[in-house]
Amino acid sequence: MREVVGTFRQRGLLKHTLVVLVSDHGEHLGTHAMLGHRFLTYQDLAHVMVQIRAPGREQGLRIARPVQLSD
Repeated sequence: MREVVGTFRQRGLLKHTLVVLVSDHGEHLGTHAMLGHRFLTYQDLAHVMVQIRAPGREQGLRIARPVQLSD
């Protein structure tokens, strides 16, 4: 996130840009004796990163409620 935000800042675009970084699944390769992608619900597979940086907001906020990419 820091590198992406820095690029927008250097180009003078940050104050008008909403930055959203998401992941489609967690990383699980090598855990639970798994290789590859499968439809399973281990915590390390189901918990993914979602980061949002809105113009004018420098303070972070953690939301405890689960979300999904369609949100």
